[in-house]
Amino acid sequence: MERPNGFRGEWRVDVLARAVYSEAAGIHRLMPQVVAVPQDADDVVLLTRWAAAQEIPLTPRGAGSSMAGGAVGTGVVMDCSQMAWLGSIRLHEFQPVELDDDEHAEAFETIAVQAVEVGPGVLCDALVAHAEAAGLLWSVQPSSHAFCTIGGMVATNAAGARYPHGVDLPLRASVLGVECVFADGSRGWVHRHRPLPECAPIARALAVGAGVERARHGLMAGNLLKCSSGYHAAGEAPQEWLVNALVGSEGTLATIVAVDVVLDEPAPETAMLLVAFDALEAASEAAVVCVETGVVAAEIFDRTFLEVAKVHDAFGVPAEAEAVLLIEVRVEPVGEHDPDPAQMAEGFEGMEGVIHLELAEDAARASALWALRKASSPILAALPGQVRSMQVIEDGAVAPAKLGRYMAGVRERCAKFGFPVVLFGHALHGNIHANVLVDVSVVGWQERLDELFLEVTELVRGLGGVMSGEHGDGRLRAAVLDRVWGPKDLAWFRALKEAFDPHGLLNPGVKFAARGVPLLGAPNKYDPALPPLPAPAGAVLARVQREKRWGEYRLGMLG
Repeated sequence: MERPNGFRGEWRVDVLARAVYSEAAGIHRLMPQVVAVPQDADDVVLLTRWAAAQEIPLTPRGAGSSMAGGAVGTGVVMDCSQMAWLGSIRLHEFQPVELDDDEHAEAFETIAVQAVEVGPGVLCDALVAHAEAAGLLWSVQPSSHAFCTIGGMVATNAAGARYPHGVDLPLRASVLGVECVFADGSRGWVHRHRPLPECAPIARALAVGAGVERARHGLMAGNLLKCSSGYHAAGEAPQEWLVNALVGSEGTLATIVAVDVVLDEPAPETAMLLVAFDALEAASEAAVVCVETGVVAAEIFDRTFLEVAKVHDAFGVPAEAEAVLLIEVRVEPVGEHDPDPAQMAEGFEGMEGVIHLELAEDAARASALWALRKASSPILAALPGQVRSMQVIEDGAVAPAKLGRYMAGVRERCAKFGFPVVLFGHALHGNIHANVLVDVSVVGWQERLDELFLEVTELVRGLGGVMSGEHGDGRLRAAVLDRVWGPKDLAWFRALKEAFDPHGLLNPGVKFAARGVPLLGAPNKYDPALPPLPAPAGAVLARVQREKRWGEYRLGMLG
């Protein structure tokens, strides 16, 4: 396939280049026809118009550290990682407007925030350092912060564990706007405080409307605090709901070529609490307390995690612990009735089910305790024989009060199908990451994995949750979107997709399942029956996964 005239970026059709982009961090493998690496937004515009004329789908991609399969595709994989520019930090002033109706819009006092425009390929840690150099904070730091890109984070509405300035999810609220290249090649900023671009995709989307009643899904009424599924369109002003819809759209509505984000004040001083429980339900009740008291973070680890990670001696966790909460608390509480670390510890000491408690106010010990959340990673990355850790039911989110029921339900279902499972996640927002351990040498493992996936979907639905709290639907969950969302929601999702991308050019198979694909969205890269990738490409991908080198340029690693 020939390079489009005028495209200045790297263009590769050789099998090695295509192979290193056939996989991401999740379970999927899809071989693209082309790998294109745009230099800038002009290259993206040209490539989009070319792809539309050729009727070839486009899959935008950053570091490829995503789990749900949104970064692999069969057409053109567009690696946006080299668009990694950082703008100057500026003072951004605006007047919030409340729209009761068009005739009685009320403007409020001017608000000023620190903001910066960045390219989609900027790594999270690079933005963190950019902010810190100015005495500010980029507060959205998922566990992949060392290697995930801002474009990828915005595409999935990524979150993470720590919320220094409150329990509200910060990413969508921190995005002022996104510069987009739409499916027809038009380009413009969709920004909360700027006029909307005059182009056909925006006009069609405005005709569809925000669907406010559908956007306020019944799930939200059930105290669900995280959701990275479907499209989100809260907000009455057109600019507001369109930005909200584009954040988390996973490259299915437009390609993001720049992001304007708000930076926060520096993080407050904190202390760490490690609390061990004799039952999951007790830990779940404690998670609700964490939500009510506005802690910075609350991570949960169940018995399976503790056993796999072998943390009992290193972290002082009793062997009989069924679950552990790792809680980060502000030293100086925000509200007059909020507890300080000592008061928080005293409250947990009197809670039923607590069998161990440690308050770490020393920075070195607190940092050591925080390392607990990554203690299982090296072990899961080097499992013996043909056992593989598969991220299939890896991002479920329920209300924190239902956390114990959800984790116990996942355990029961994994045991039913003969899969060990390692459970951990963000108790503060009811978001659990489940690593299912699958022996791919055992006949029938894929069929059992499919059945497990469907049963956990029904479990999530019964608890009023979603299958993705922070990683997106991707290809992985596209086939079960209709099992979690209602018909009106799905109709609005499809109408918005049709408005932005009427010919299905942008990331087809993501969010909306393609016909004839496996239940989980694409061939499983761990399937021994799959033909092996060319050795040099396979070696690069193995090194990326083993050493977590997702942030490195794949073609550079290939040589």
